[in-house]
Amino acid sequence: MKISTRVLFVLGLFVAAGCDEQQAQQDLKPIPLGMMGALNTPFITPPVIAPITFRADEVTLPDEQIVIGVVQGGHARCYVKDVMRPIASHVVNDTVGITPVSITFCDERDCVRVFTTDKEGQLPDVKVGGFMNDEMALMVNGRMYSQSSKDIPLPEAEYELTKWGDWKAKYPETRVFLGYMEEEHGPKKETPVTP
Repeated sequence: MKISTRVLFVLGLFVAAGCDEQQAQQDLKPIPLGMMGALNTPFITPPVIAPITFRADEVTLPDEQIVIGVVQGGHARCYVKDVMRPIASHVVNDTVGITPVSITFCDERDCVRVFTTDKEGQLPDVKVGGFMNDEMALMVNGRMYSQSSKDIPLPEAEYELTKWGDWKAKYPETRVFLGYMEEEHGPKKETPVTP
């Protein structure tokens, strides 16, 4: 009997993720094998937590860059959408003002959802949970949900998907998460001169 590498990979992910067979059958709907089919399984990825952000006047983002903007308690913050495309950045758990938020982005479906919690000072427990039902899965408080699930036990927060130029004009005091774009578009660091 020949076992394919893909089957071993998927089985290995179940074992590594500690997923029991009963939960896997309950939560994961099979999808046809293809480019994403082998990924219909948990692969837990930690979120970006309390990222470094910059003032609008410190960055050189193009005005056309798409951002996910959040306003809480009069404080504005935005997250560059393209920075959230790599799996390690699909979920950002942050605090805007004093409000904990979780910004989630599925690049497969181009879907954004933003959650909050009523526990002031405590970030939501949200992580990338893998891929299920043809979309990103989220692990929330230890349980798996499709990103679009209405059963996610966190309140949603309003957000605005807009261009950087429009966002910074509307909220000049905003802070922005640049992620991997920091070196190119962040504050310029002075290089020390050695004699």
